[in-house]
Amino acid sequence: MSAMSRIASFGRILGAARRVSSDIECRRNPDARDLRELGIDPSRFQAWK
Repeated sequence: MSAMSRIASFGRILGAARRVSSDIECRRNPDARDLRELGIDPSRFQAWK
């Protein structure tokens, strides 16, 4: 994995974390794509919530 792809991956993860955090604070359901980016199964997240 090249340095640029690592940086891009880190940026995607950081962006997904920010969006999920914001959605939770606003009592919205996070986007399944963002949850998957963070390694969270969307169906299990809904069951936990």
